[in-house]
Amino acid sequence: MSAERTLDAPDIVDAHYLNLLDWRSANVLLIALNNTVCLWNAANWSTSELVTIDDDICTVTSVSWAPDVRTLRGTRQSRVGSLEWNNNILTTGGMDGAIMNNDIRARAYTVSSFCAPCKWWK
Repeated sequence: MSAERTLDAPDIVDAHYLNLLDWRSANVLLIALNNTVCLWNAANWSTSELVTIDDDICTVTSVSWAPDVRTLRGTRQSRVGSLEWNNNILTTGGMDGAIMNNDIRARAYTVSSFCAPCKWWK
């Protein structure tokens, strides 16, 4: 079996524990490349830049398609390695071992958090 198409992603972070790709039902791939989030449309093989974050601020470490477009700021203090949507709730898992539920309908996004030191992390 061989690949039908290979995408060049030179700035993708080399870390197996990050969530750097997400495929949408509309056949569009969301890709985190260092400090830029790009889109690849499988229907016409086109690429486009969605957003670039200032290099001094951070590297994009996790991406996930949202039910609509939102920006959540200041909800995490550590690197986010995992994201998952459940309707209007975005659950994030951080490198600090904390899990946070954020409700995008609420003015104060974080509605619950769980923090337990992970013995297996080390």
